[in-house]
Amino acid sequence: MDLLPQLRAQLGEQFSITVIGGLRAEQRKMHLGVTFKTGLSLAQLVAEYHAADMLVSLSRYEGFGYTALEAMACAKPVVAFDVTGIRDIVIPGVTGFLAEQEDTLDMVRLCERIGSNRELGLQLGRAGREAALQRFNQESALQSYINMYSRLCNS
Repeated sequence: MDLLPQLRAQLGEQFSITVIGGLRAEQRKMHLGVTFKTGLSLAQLVAEYHAADMLVSLSRYEGFGYTALEAMACAKPVVAFDVTGIRDIVIPGVTGFLAEQEDTLDMVRLCERIGSNRELGLQLGRAGREAALQRFNQESALQSYINMYSRLCNS
């Protein structure tokens, strides 16, 4: 969250930022011009994704990009740093964009690109939803596990 004030200032007033998550109260006070929402139900979380134009992730370390995948499932484009976990989910130029790690100016440029071109945002979002449904559905996950265990047992 240390990059949030910098991103807020660089994006300018044409963008509104809502942070969903469990930041401590003292962290929330430090970020003027940002709305914080915590303790959301699943239905409320999905409604927030649907209300958003895009998901922006400032995460520098991800084991698996759950928030990116959630946004994609809700047909929202993703702008994030090019880090492990996120790059396994987001297809650059197809389902969203990846900025160089720590480069908030690159991230702002990518947000502005989506924000200024509604059709691009919709296109990325549709492709993201399709990718989420095709690549990360229950059947695909089960088949991947079966294939992996089969390879291990046959080695």
